[in-house]
Order: sequence, then C-alpha cells, then structure tokens
Amino acid sequence: VKSLHKHGQIYAGFFGPMLFAMSFVSILMAKLEDSGNDGKHYFAFGWVLYHCGAAYNCFKQMLAGKKALIGGLIFHTFMLASFLMYLKSNNFQPQSLSPF
Repeated sequence: VKSLHKHGQIYAGFFGPMLFAMSFVSILMAKLEDSGNDGKHYFAFGWVLYHCGAAYNCFKQMLAGKKALIGGLIFHTFMLASFLMYLKSNNFQPQSLSPF
C-alpha cells in the first residue's frame, strides 16, 4: 500500500472496509427468501449502482491508456449483469424506489 499515491491510500482505507462489510452482508442475505423481499431487492439495486460506476471508471481509464483495467471492466460488467438478472427474475419493481 505504501507505493500507492496518497489519495489512493485514503480511498483504499475508506472504501475497503465498506466493500468488505457489504460483501459480508450479501453473504448473510443470501439465506433470506428472494420473493417479495424488498430489503433484499434494494440491497441488490445498491450493488447494481456500485458495479455500474466501477465498470464506467474502468472503461474510462482503459480509454485513457490503462489497458490493464480490462480485467476490472469484465468483472464489474459481469457482476452488473448478474445483479440485474437477479432483480429481473425476482420481479423487482423500479417504482418501489420512489420515496413518494
């Protein structure tokens, strides 16, 4: 971690524990029923947003010349598609995201 840029160390220290916690909660939530479980669907939608942003960032960096990020792009695109398919197969209703 010492070879990272100062800002990289800050981001890794800040987001690393959050990503670990979200992954752990995902494992625990896998035990819950899928059908009609709005909380589980919202959590999956949160992962959709995360992987969408991560795939976009990897793609943007690839266009800037960092070809090594193709692995990240493939991984995040696969995860994005997986969570979208999960939501689709469990009849997630986008209108349920409205706070009104």
